[in-house]
Amino acid sequence: MRLSIIILLPLVLLCALAPPRQGQGQGQDEEPTPAGEAPLSGGPGETNRDLLVRMQGCWRLADAVISDMQEEGRSDSAILLVCEEFMSIEVHVTFLERDEPTDGLLQTGAHRMQFNHEGYLDTTALIGSVGDEGGFRFLPAGERGSYRVRFASDRLVFTNRRDGSRFTFVKIPASPGYEGDFFGRRSLAEPENEDGRR
Repeated sequence: MRLSIIILLPLVLLCALAPPRQGQGQGQDEEPTPAGEAPLSGGPGETNRDLLVRMQGCWRLADAVISDMQEEGRSDSAILLVCEEFMSIEVHVTFLERDEPTDGLLQTGAHRMQFNHEGYLDTTALIGSVGDEGGFRFLPAGERGSYRVRFASDRLVFTNRRDGSRFTFVKIPASPGYEGDFFGRRSLAEPENEDGRR
């Protein structure tokens, strides 16, 4: 596996990417919404806050279609954690030959996210890093990305607006009887008290 292919992965995963230039990448993610899938933003009767509530929690990567990267022999795993308007992700990628790992990549990052007026999810990188056989480097803070986000049944689907790469996540259920988020706070969906607390 050439280093150039491995280095390409940070450009297409769920990390903040440079926004598309005028006319570039537009339309690649504008395909009709498949049957059984609903656009996450802009749905009838749903506000961005409603949709953000649905995204809260911990998600595991179930499928990845990555532009310009071979699928044969590639094994992907990732965890996405969404907490209010922030998300954190860790990605592991391994290429196999004869069932033995040959190349790999580790990427982590934390991002601020918000829906824009067009209903797309914009992200801004806060911190991140990438490690592969070529070495280790930090991701620049402040880089931006834009994604189409939708739910397909109970699956959360991100499509990169720049190159059409698509990532599908399934939710990791909370422990039985557990209430609140991982900080011990009550659900984001619950109304706030007059003093601003939930």
